[in-house]
Amino acid sequence: MQHFRKYMFSSVSMIVLGIALLARPGMVIHTGARILGICLMLIGIGAIFFQGRFNRYASYLSFVEGAAAFLAGAVIFARWRFILNILPTATGLLIIVNGLIDLSRCYGQGRAGERHWLFSAFLSLISIFFGLFIFVHPFATVNAVARYVGAIFIYHGILDLFIQRRY
Repeated sequence: MQHFRKYMFSSVSMIVLGIALLARPGMVIHTGARILGICLMLIGIGAIFFQGRFNRYASYLSFVEGAAAFLAGAVIFARWRFILNILPTATGLLIIVNGLIDLSRCYGQGRAGERHWLFSAFLSLISIFFGLFIFVHPFATVNAVARYVGAIFIYHGILDLFIQRRY
């Protein structure tokens, strides 16, 4: 029973975080980005002011690392939505380009007399469509992924509780 209590906090935390991600993904992402920004700024301040005291030769490098961490944290804290939009936008663009390349290959296969090139072309068009959706709606994509992760957290937390209870 003591073993169960030891892992119960982790499991319940995963379930609570999963419910929060399902119910309010934007709020959880906003809060997580702000916390990440604050942590990076604190790490930067620590590197700037405390690292150089212990090693004189590393003081310049620590200052540069600390300034970079502080700046990254400040940017994430202030512009979290923009930062979170970059990744799905770039991913959407990559999927679109890959789909167009696949579509051109399918056209070449059709000209060469391949039998099933039309089905491959259809799949390429679906990829282009999903890439366009991700490119046009990056924050909705992030919310959908956050909800998916939330569902996985809930499942994993319940599974852990079930397994640890029987252990």
